Amino acid sequence: MLLYILLSDPETVILEMVRMPIMKKTAVFLSLFLFSAAFAQPYNPSAKQGSGDYYLLVGTYTGSGSQGIYVYRFNSATGDVVAVSKIKTDNPSFLAVSPDEKFVYAVNENGKKGNPGSVAAFSFNKETGTLSFINRELS
Repeated sequence: MLLYILLSDPETVILEMVRMPIMKKTAVFLSLFLFSAAFAQPYNPSAKQGSGDYYLLVGTYTGSGSQGIYVYRFNSATGDVVAVSKIKTDNPSFLAVSPDEKFVYAVNENGKKGNPGSVAAFSFNKETGTLSFINRELS
């Protein structure tokens, strides 16, 4: 399953969640699941459906030290979260995953006058959990 959400500081949220009991972790992620769009797909394509391991994609505002899009592995059975990868991109405030889950699109906000925002495209490798930059177009 691919989940994506927007956080200003993903490291802090994940570190705080590591300290939570399993039931509370699961409740938080279920809340995030209900709040954000999701696409059901095991993180390991050869894994059986319902294995409990999913990718979580997190878009962040980058002004406070965050770097862009973070990919985590989430186990719904245990509530464990593991950082997998990250990729630099400016203020990816909205993420969309293609129907075949091979691509991720990010809306890059830019609040500066005369400096437009953009839309960036990334390929997503479900075997490794990594994103690769393809291109960016001004919006």
